Formats: sequence, structure tokens, C-alpha cells
Amino acid sequence: MEDWDLEVLRYLEKHPQRSFKIKELSRRLGVRRSAYRRFRSAVLGLARSGRIAQLPRRRVQALSGASL
Repeated sequence: MEDWDLEVLRYLEKHPQRSFKIKELSRRLGVRRSAYRRFRSAVLGLARSGRIAQLPRRRVQALSGASL
């Protein structure tokens, strides 16, 4: 799957009170090694655009569960 945005948003919305490191999230979503760079870029893009929360220690979380 090339478009990771929707997959990441859906997964994070299912687990709103939990934060994930990007690598942990990639494992849970079954991202292949060859696609990890694109996946990481997509997650960081979601954080930059404000669609997900980026927390300290390189963690991400759904906005609804983020306590900033």
C-alpha cells in the first residue's frame, strides 16, 4: 500500500489513548522494510500538517487522545 495516510489515521483513531513510535506503528501495520522510508515520511507529514499529534521522544498519537 502506497497511501499510508488513511491507514495511519484509522489505526490511531482505534487507539486514541495510546501513543506509538513510528517504528512500532510500522510493525503493527505490517509495513515492509522496502516501504518504511515512505511510511515514515507519510507519518511525519501527517504530524506537520496537524492531522495527528507529534509527542516528545518521537511518538505520535491521534489528536483526540493527545494531552499536550
